[in-house]
Amino acid sequence: MTAPANRLVLADNDSGARSAVAAAARDAGFAGSLAEDASRVLAMLDEDVIDLLVIDVVVPAIDGIALLGEIAMRRDNVRVVLTGDADPRLLAAAERFARQSGIDVVGVLRKPIVGQDLVAFLGLVGPSTRKLRRNALEHAISHGEIEAHYQPKHAHTADGLRLMGAEALARWRHPRLGLLAPAKFFDDLEAGGLESALTERMLHEVTSHAARCRDRGHDLQFAVNFTPGLITDPSWPARIGRYLDAYRLPARCLALEITEGSMIGHALRSIEVLTRLRVRGVSLLLDDFGTGYSSLMRPHVLPFNEIKIDRAFIAEMLVQDSARTIVAATIDLAHKLGLTACAEGVESQEAVDALCAMGCDHLQGYHLGAPVDAETFLHMLQDQTAAAACR
Repeated sequence: MTAPANRLVLADNDSGARSAVAAAARDAGFAGSLAEDASRVLAMLDEDVIDLLVIDVVVPAIDGIALLGEIAMRRDNVRVVLTGDADPRLLAAAERFARQSGIDVVGVLRKPIVGQDLVAFLGLVGPSTRKLRRNALEHAISHGEIEAHYQPKHAHTADGLRLMGAEALARWRHPRLGLLAPAKFFDDLEAGGLESALTERMLHEVTSHAARCRDRGHDLQFAVNFTPGLITDPSWPARIGRYLDAYRLPARCLALEITEGSMIGHALRSIEVLTRLRVRGVSLLLDDFGTGYSSLMRPHVLPFNEIKIDRAFIAEMLVQDSARTIVAATIDLAHKLGLTACAEGVESQEAVDALCAMGCDHLQGYHLGAPVDAETFLHMLQDQTAAAACR
């Protein structure tokens, strides 16, 4: 019996887009349908499973922003591609709104839609293409298409902010879609059982990069995200040790970030793995603190070095007293437990000043530096060294 095709719905009334999307859907093995207004889209979501929804966010008949809000409110489990011929900043704002509303945004395509670009998105969507997606990700990992980008992390000192290291973030340099953040491929990576392979790749890149920085006189710490499926695997301390030994790196050069949500159901079983890593000297950072279940149990039971305060609190602390109180209390809690506190998502000088006044130890965010590739990071270090020498 033939498996049913994945279903794509185009929310648009542009005949040119209709032709391009229909052709791309056929090429990728999708069954395509058209919805010329928002009410029809919602009716189709009620009637059947839609694997991918392509929405023009500008067309008046669709009112794409309102439609996204309705989809988010209904919690419809559908993947979305946003399109339109509007100002790129408007499309970027629509993407931010959709993602922050909890919608699974596959990507954004500017009009006129190029069929090949949509076909590439379709290759990342739907159960009938899972094997193809796994193969594409395996190829990306083994051929270096997925690479580490580094977001600078600064320490708050008596002399001001000092660059102390960076968080390594995976980026897929896709041959057709450009640079993709993990939100675009992590679900497929996890479903394909490729978390371990990606972590190995990141550790190889990060330890090599840390060694290059040390060769240039920069003793920095680099953090790698350690995914939920790995924290109970007892082979990881030895595997990580081999990377450190291969590049003759002291363990303090490496930190592992573990999200609080990933600890649910794993905390006690992961004590061995995390304790062995700490004994070796690898730092452990509790990421997204404040968003998980039974938050206070994590730093109490497990040997973390640092609490990373979730960016949602940092974003709100300048306008909401309750968020500011939570941030200040978390910093105080970290210090009383003998841990450092790091603020993520620092997006303004006002936030920097407030966090430093609260005694926050480490700061990270776009205001202080966006993620950059390895070569750009090395050039940044060189420029900072030259600037310091001129003072």
